[in-house]
Amino acid sequence: VALSATSLLVAVLFRPVLAFDEPPSGNIDAPWCLVVGQQLYNAAQVGQLFLAASLCLDRGTRARKPIDTPAEDEETQEDSGQADGSRRLPQCFNRVVLLVTLLMLPTSVYAVSPGGQAFHALCLLTSARVLRGRPLRVCVDVADAAVGGDAQALGASRSRRWAVSFRVEALALICNSLSCVYNFQSALFPQWEVVWSSLEAWFGIPSDSRRLTTPLFMLGLFDDATPPYVPNGDPSNGVATVIFVLVWSVAPSFYALYFLVLSKAGGVSPGSRAQRALCGLCVVHFLFLTDLMDYRYGRGLTCSVSGVAHWVERLAWRLAVLLPVFQKVTTRQWLDTKSGGIMGPALHYGGALWALAFFTYDVIIVMPLRLLSPPPNSGTQSESAPWILRHFSPALGYLGALRVSVALNALLLLLSDGSVVTVSAIDAGGEA
Repeated sequence: VALSATSLLVAVLFRPVLAFDEPPSGNIDAPWCLVVGQQLYNAAQVGQLFLAASLCLDRGTRARKPIDTPAEDEETQEDSGQADGSRRLPQCFNRVVLLVTLLMLPTSVYAVSPGGQAFHALCLLTSARVLRGRPLRVCVDVADAAVGGDAQALGASRSRRWAVSFRVEALALICNSLSCVYNFQSALFPQWEVVWSSLEAWFGIPSDSRRLTTPLFMLGLFDDATPPYVPNGDPSNGVATVIFVLVWSVAPSFYALYFLVLSKAGGVSPGSRAQRALCGLCVVHFLFLTDLMDYRYGRGLTCSVSGVAHWVERLAWRLAVLLPVFQKVTTRQWLDTKSGGIMGPALHYGGALWALAFFTYDVIIVMPLRLLSPPPNSGTQSESAPWILRHFSPALGYLGALRVSVALNALLLLLSDGSVVTVSAIDAGGEA
């Protein structure tokens, strides 16, 4: 409620002040009040998606039937049926809220846009719906299936309102696939750039991003031009602009959850405190700092500190790829016959060597050279590497590591039991 209300107040109060009689020809830096409001709005979007999913999953708790009173079974069943019927309407409303949230996220990227102001209203409505019910406490449990971690048994002693179980590898596959899709400039398979260009020609989508950003920002409701502090889309491909907006409407939520899970999973591996600190930094970044990036429509408002925030995000990308491998190798999980299967030794030693090569090339060599190059954000990954190492960039650079990580997590989903995450909610006053 606080995040949404503050962001809405900033959007309503300051947007009329920033009207331009003659809009400037290029982008200008947004006032800091709007930049800060946009960061709060991004966190409110993540919270809204989590709240809507929680409401959709919550079916309440049912009282257990007394064992020693069989004569009351019929009356108890009748009362239970009436209670189930009374819950159907709220449950349908909760599903509608989740569906509307997912549909509105791509059309309400910016707090100062018409879609953003409608999304504020949805946030406040959902928050009011949550505040009317009993307070819940969300718990995250991570267990290795190879050592008896049963997703359904985790937290069985708790009076859970709802619980969802999924594989860590599935969450990693989703996050890395999202990054792989919008980072389409790569010589490695899949050739997303060819796919987007074909779709652009097929559907007749304009390549000029300025012809797309205004309808996306104004939703076709107003004839006003996009404010000059809103960045343009991809200059070369119109489909890439749409894909970028779709990806970044949900990417902060997935990555915030992903790093929270990695923080919990690192409890038994070496350097667990350092891992929690790094994962905590990444969670804070994807909640409150990620919209400081302004390099493309769909990220944030133009500001002078986007370069610094981009380096924090580059660190988060590398951690998302390296940290799961580090945890698996140091805990020797892949060497377990049940967890790693017949591929266990190959995954353990091959994953360790690949992670070491990627860390040495990209983190130790390329990133410092890019940081020290004038200006810091100039040059691609391969251009920043020494000339003798540039031909390794497609395989050992970040874009190559993304595709290796996607293939690795897909392989783990098929061939191993891996780790299971259970996200559950219990009454705040219930037994932990």
